[in-house]
Amino acid sequence: MYKKPIEWQCIGFIGEAMLELSSSQDSYQVCVAGDTYNTSVYLQRLINHKAQIFYISGLGIDRQSEKIKSSLVHEGIDTQGIVEIPDKQPGLYMIDTTPEGERSFSYWRDNSAAKYWLETQDTERVLKRLKRMDAIYLSGISIAILSNPSRERLLTLLEGLHDDGKAIIFDNNFRSGLWESTSIARQWYDRIFQITNIALITVDDDQALYKEIADDAIIERCRKHGIDEIILKRGADNCLVARSGEKTLTIPAIKINQVVDTTAAGDSFAAGYLAGRITGKNPEFAAVTGHSLASVVIQHRGAIIHKQLMPSL
Repeated sequence: MYKKPIEWQCIGFIGEAMLELSSSQDSYQVCVAGDTYNTSVYLQRLINHKAQIFYISGLGIDRQSEKIKSSLVHEGIDTQGIVEIPDKQPGLYMIDTTPEGERSFSYWRDNSAAKYWLETQDTERVLKRLKRMDAIYLSGISIAILSNPSRERLLTLLEGLHDDGKAIIFDNNFRSGLWESTSIARQWYDRIFQITNIALITVDDDQALYKEIADDAIIERCRKHGIDEIILKRGADNCLVARSGEKTLTIPAIKINQVVDTTAAGDSFAAGYLAGRITGKNPEFAAVTGHSLASVVIQHRGAIIHKQLMPSL
C-alpha cells in the first residue's frame, strides 16, 4: 500500500492557468482559473502551507500573464516553475451556465504559453526543479495541450521520477476537442496510468474515453495498471474510493438544493481529498473533505470562491 501522501513536503502542479471570463446579470468578470490551477489554490488554502506547492507551466511577459503569476503568489504558491515565453500569452475561456448550474465553455488558447513550456531554453531549469518534488499532480488537460514531442519529454521524466519513488497524482479530465483522436488519447492515458499512484477519475470523462460504463470495470482497469489509490468522482452522486487490498468505500455526496455553477467541482473535490491525505487523514475522511469543499464551490459563480467561504479541513 502506498503510504507517502502524509510525507509530502513539495508538490508540483503541472498545467495551464488561464483567464476566466464569467457572466452575471449582463456583466462580465475576469478571474484566473484552470483545472490544476484550481486544485493547487484550494489545496494550499486547506493545508495552510503544511507543504510547499509549486506551479509548473508557461506564461508570457504581458500584463495578463503578470496577473496570473500574481494570483499564484497571492495564494502562497511558488512560481519558480513557470517558464516565461515572450511571444506567447495566456489562454482565455468563457463560462456559460444553465439555470441548473451546468456549465459549458468557449476557449481561446491557440497561442497559450502553457502549450510550449517544454520547448524553451529555460525548460531544463524547470525540469530540474520538478525532479526535486515529492509528488507531481497533473491532469489529462495538462498533457492534451502539449505537442507530441513535449508529451514524450514529460512522460519520460515522470516515468523516471516514479521509478525513484516520487508520487504521481493524475486527474483524468478528458476533453476530446484537445486530442487528435480518442485512440491517441488512450495511448497517452494508458502510459500515465502505468505510473500513477493516486488516480482521481471523473466517471463521465472515463466513459467518454474508454467506453466502459460500470464503476467496477473502471476500478478493475485502474488496478491492472497498478494504481494504489483510485477515487471515482461521480458528479452529484456518491464517490467511490478503492485502495489496494481493501474494500471499496462509498462516500455520500452532499446534496445541494440550489446549484449555481459546477465549474471546478471536480477540481475542488480533488483538493479536498488530497488535503485530507496530506494531513494524515484516512481516505474516508479525505473524501468527505472533498465533498464538503465541492458543495460550497458549486453554490458560487466561477472556479475560485472567496477565501472567507472556505470550509475548514
